[in-house]
Order: sequence, then C-alpha cells, then structure tokens
Amino acid sequence: MLNLAFGQIRDITTVSMQEVELRSMQHTNCTYLGSNLMLCKILTRYKLFVDSRDIGVAANILMDGFWESWITRFVVQHVQPGNICIDAGANFGYYSLIMAELAGHEGKTIAVEPNSYLCKLLAHTSSVNGYGFGIEKRALSDHRGEMTLMIPENFWGSASLYPGKIEKNMHQETVQVETLDGMVERLELPRVDFIKMDCEGAEPMIFAGMEKTLQQNPQIKIVMEFSPFIYKDATAFTDYLFSRFEVSAINNDASTKLFSENDKEKLVQLTDHIDLFLEVKRVYAPVEKEEIQEETPVQMQTEIVL
Repeated sequence: MLNLAFGQIRDITTVSMQEVELRSMQHTNCTYLGSNLMLCKILTRYKLFVDSRDIGVAANILMDGFWESWITRFVVQHVQPGNICIDAGANFGYYSLIMAELAGHEGKTIAVEPNSYLCKLLAHTSSVNGYGFGIEKRALSDHRGEMTLMIPENFWGSASLYPGKIEKNMHQETVQVETLDGMVERLELPRVDFIKMDCEGAEPMIFAGMEKTLQQNPQIKIVMEFSPFIYKDATAFTDYLFSRFEVSAINNDASTKLFSENDKEKLVQLTDHIDLFLEVKRVYAPVEKEEIQEETPVQMQTEIVL
C-alpha cells in the first residue's frame, strides 16, 4: 500500500527523513519522451525534466524520487514565505522547485545555470509545476564577460568554469558570466534572503562578486557545497568564510554543527565535498555615552553588522 503523497512541501518536516525517502521512492514515476529526455515525479509531487544520460544527479532522482534528503529537509526548514531565493548552479532545478513553493507567490526564486541545454529543461520544469521560477542563463563569478564552461560527459552537474583537470570526454560551451551583485541590481531584487550555491569550484569568485549583496542583506542564509580540493587557494577562501560568517556543517540528519577557528585546517584538508551553512557574523559595540538616555539603568548595546 502506498503512503500518502505530501500535500505541500513543508509536510516533509512532520515525518522522519526515512519516511520522506520511502514515500518519494514509492511515488516515483518516470516517462521517456525521446532524445534522452525523461519526465519524472520527485518528492511525491513535482514534475522534473532530466536527461537520461546523466549518471550523477539524474540517475538517483529517476530511481529514488529525491536527492540529498538531508539538504532537502534543511532547505525546507529555512526558506520562508515571501523569501527571495537564488539557486546558483541549478542543474536540473530540483532545489529551484522546492524553494519556489516555499517562497510562494509573494516571494521569488531565480535559477542560475550557465549550461544552455539545462536551461531548456529548467524552462520545461518551471512551466509544468504550480510554482514556477525565473531562469538566468549565465554563470556567477567576480566579473562580467564570457568564459568557457567545461562539461564532463554524463555528469552534467559537474560542469565547471574552473575544472581541476581537463578530460578528453569534456565538451565546451562559451557562457556569459556576471557578478551576483550585478545580477541582483539588474533584476531589481529588493533583497536576497536565501542562496543555495553549488558551482563546482567557482565559489571563491562568486563571493568576491557579492560584497554589496552581503552588506545590504545581513539576514541572508547560504547553503554551499564546499570543495577545498578544487579551489586555487583553499586556505585563503576558508579564512575569508570564517571572517565573515558563522560557519556550520549540515549533518546527515539536517542538523548543524558550528565550526570554530580551530576547525579551519581540517576543512582545508578535506578530499571530498561538505555542505556548509553560512550566516553573516554579527558583532556588538557599546553605544557612545551621549547617545544613552539618562533613565537607562544599564549600558545599552547596538548591533552592528559588518
């Protein structure tokens, strides 16, 4: 007997992760549309277009009906109605769909993906679900211009502007690049509340191009795949993250573990990806004496966001 489908995506927080996975697997359904195109049902409720040749993300989604259940749950726990979300490195749009429903019609979700073929699939997916999302066919970096995207055969989600090594079966695509600050300004987004970032080594450059966004959005929450073995200078990037953010690991049960400065060396030496949760650091400074009213019995403190 099939378990019930989720009436809304927030329902996954009312049951165990094992139940989420079981329901998703029981409700998964795939239809081959020709020319390597597959339409599948995920998380018991969404329609997602994928390419059957992909053996990274698509193979798991087609068989299981979900992807990274712990990150899925974490995103559901943190994106709120009305939020403005950015899915940087959207791939097939799995997280774009989730964030679009969570943010609702009062919010907005932007899927950023440089691969032109995947952008076509994203457009199909957005159009056949109740909550659509915007699509930006570009990559994010620290400048505006053009770059070469290297796309491994059968691993669409591993395409990179900064590949660790060039393999024979990679194909190339010239793509537009832009800073996140530039994109936010061009799209006239009033704020940014949540970013999911999985950009295969481009993360240091993306942060270099989003300083204004960070300064104007101290409430921002970022889920990022951290890959020190890809970065040109992993130590410098890790130092930067710890200087600007409270850095936590997202555990397999969707809980978090806060890192301290003592953990930086361990993180730099990782040989596999880890999922991080970043929140802008807040420091406190006392208010000048002349600003304190006489009737205040204790020294006040004002929050200063750097």
